[in-house]
Amino acid sequence: MPVRRPTGRESFVATWLCRDRGESAQTVLVPVPGTTYDHDYWDVGYRPDAYSWTRAMVAAGYAVLLYDRTGTGESDRPPAAEVTLEAHSSVLSQLVGTARRGSGTIGPHARVVTAGHSLGSLIMLDEAVRHRDVDGVVVTGFLHTPNPVGLPAALVSTQVPVELDARWRGRAPFGYTTTPAGMRRTAFHSDTAELAAVSLDEQTKSTSTLAELGPGLPNYAALVAAGIGMLTVPALVAVGERDLPFCAVRCGTAQVESERALWSPEAQVEVQVVPGAGHDLTMDRAAPDHFASTVEWLDRRIRAGR
Repeated sequence: MPVRRPTGRESFVATWLCRDRGESAQTVLVPVPGTTYDHDYWDVGYRPDAYSWTRAMVAAGYAVLLYDRTGTGESDRPPAAEVTLEAHSSVLSQLVGTARRGSGTIGPHARVVTAGHSLGSLIMLDEAVRHRDVDGVVVTGFLHTPNPVGLPAALVSTQVPVELDARWRGRAPFGYTTTPAGMRRTAFHSDTAELAAVSLDEQTKSTSTLAELGPGLPNYAALVAAGIGMLTVPALVAVGERDLPFCAVRCGTAQVESERALWSPEAQVEVQVVPGAGHDLTMDRAAPDHFASTVEWLDRRIRAGR
């Protein structure tokens, strides 16, 4: 799908519309991948009946518009300095508009809900605050009060220039980064995650940029945190109990209540801690229960409530 970046240049973003054949879903979900992930995070290829968020949502009667963020997967890779969080937010807004209005084989849809994972949640919330164009938000793998040790350590340890990585060397411009070989298990997964799922995560890892994860990230996060108090659409926040970047040992009442306090009463935010899960919820053994809880929330707050 062609999109226009803040620079005015047009670029290509890879998209996939997933839905039941013969059905016309009224609600479309637009999930945003986190750093060094593309759409595969939401449609895991290993044991998809258990680990594919997309399959679970489609089976429940929702359409899913998957996409690779600019600079990842099958989408264009412009100069790294242009791949910023603000640029991602702008592109997402264009996708939300297309999903609602309809274009070609996409839509129109009566309701649009955005979802995010990790950095994708931050991008998704920024878009929702700026444009007020969605009917609900699903935040995963992200809290506004991070682990003060775990998050900085994860950001530092999970990024190396693509020139130093055998998978991505020569395939992305200067200024792009990826994760060092073998570190994803420690930073992103719980101890109980299936080794085959972790191995696939390593094989399908994508890229990030220095502009996304640079010095401006804390200020960007603070601005989004200040803005979500103005969101009035239903909100679901889900985080793994053992999410290293956001929970010192395990997530509990303190983190949940701290997050809840940021939201407006109208959003009626619900915060779920997924037992035993790590940062990557879709590749954890608890994924099926997490998906079922998400569907229950969507049915109750979005489909039934509108």
